[in-house]
Amino acid sequence: MSGLDQVVATYPQLKWKVHPSADGKGRTAYAVVSGNRETGELWVMAVIENCTVPKHRHNSGGKYGEMILTISGALYDTIAHGHEVIYSSGSVVFLPEDSVHAPHAVFWHGLYHQPRGSTLVE
Repeated sequence: MSGLDQVVATYPQLKWKVHPSADGKGRTAYAVVSGNRETGELWVMAVIENCTVPKHRHNSGGKYGEMILTISGALYDTIAHGHEVIYSSGSVVFLPEDSVHAPHAVFWHGLYHQPRGSTLVE
């Protein structure tokens, strides 16, 4: 059983959506824990396994663009001016409004909050 499958099995009460990566070598899974359709706010539990998340922009209008809490694994990201960072177990990071990123992982499990949601970037 993969790490993603273990996380999904640990939280059977959540409505998980599992998606293969574009190259078919990895998967992502996510479950909306809470949200507000009017404001776009989202609380999401997520898992990334051997892939990159689609590039997205954090919508403006909140105190921050996205809060990422890493429960286990490591999330690799590139932030302003090409600075590479790693979010490891127990770390919490706040990304600014209008920030754009496409993090990737071999395995990452965490929770994220977007006060105003996000928009896919081509």
